[in-house]
Amino acid sequence: MNIISNIDKYSLKKDAPIKSAIKILQKHQPKIVIVLDDKQKLLGTITDGDIRRGLLKGKTIEDKCSEVMNKKPSFALEDDKKEIFRILEAQQINCPILINSTNEVTGIFSNADTSARTLKTNKVIIMAGGEGKRLHPLTLDIPKPLLLVKDKPIIHIIISNFIKHGFNDIYLSVRYKSEQLIEYFTKNVDFKNKISFIKEAKPLGTAGSLSLLKNEKIDKPVIVINGDVLTDVNFNHLLDFHLKSKSKITLCTAEYCSRIPFGIIKQDEGKLKKINEKPNNKYLINAGIYVIDPLVIKEMDKNFKIDMTDLISEYLSTNAVSVFPIHEPWLDVGSIDDYEKAQIIK
Repeated sequence: MNIISNIDKYSLKKDAPIKSAIKILQKHQPKIVIVLDDKQKLLGTITDGDIRRGLLKGKTIEDKCSEVMNKKPSFALEDDKKEIFRILEAQQINCPILINSTNEVTGIFSNADTSARTLKTNKVIIMAGGEGKRLHPLTLDIPKPLLLVKDKPIIHIIISNFIKHGFNDIYLSVRYKSEQLIEYFTKNVDFKNKISFIKEAKPLGTAGSLSLLKNEKIDKPVIVINGDVLTDVNFNHLLDFHLKSKSKITLCTAEYCSRIPFGIIKQDEGKLKKINEKPNNKYLINAGIYVIDPLVIKEMDKNFKIDMTDLISEYLSTNAVSVFPIHEPWLDVGSIDDYEKAQIIK
């Protein structure tokens, strides 16, 4: 436990864009942003969950922090230890805000242990069996997950990110040129005893290989990710979101912007009303990352071809699918253009 008195790096004004809060959350521990007025007085706080709830309501990262902040944050006088510990115990909050007698923010009481990493027993399934045809000729002799980004294969980067977040029970679903993937991880000592393989004897779609896990003990939600997705998403936050939603499936979404290179005309009975010059349209797209409840896997037909979108559709009628918006960097390395982009941003 410690008191963080240098709050400048955690603080923003209410009119600052949400993307500025995201940068703070990604860079610093504890994961909280303090929203202050011009007199350093507390207006609210922002956490990762506040931002995702805002995105689900249609906010964008260009909107103001005031539109997603918690306007009733937990706080205590800086010398009131009794109230500080009451907040920590009763509200299960790791970092109440500290204020002085004139309501100015003086610090953050941090109860988070940033040095320890809790190991997770949830299984991670990486779908790495596709042929990567959109990346020809690069994937004619090598599976897409082994393509290098800078000096490491895509799959190496994905798995290292999971290990960083405490996930060590990782499965690769393989088919196309699977022997190369198996050889790579068999020889790499960094991943010793952390990687298992699911071998598809025939194409099973983007979800069918999950049914091959039926012989494994699965009693916790499983994280599934496509083997060409590079992202900095916090998988612990994703898992927490899924558990709180009590859904059968959680689907991650990313924001996709499409710019129309022409002026859009609005007219009424032949009279011009408005010209919207080269507008940007924003959409939520499937990010290729999922959390699947054990029951879903148990109910799947074994060794039966099914795509993830079809599996998800089976649960839509019961309102059992939640959406987790990603605000962190995300890239689907599915084409030559995206592969070249990955060399620059990673």
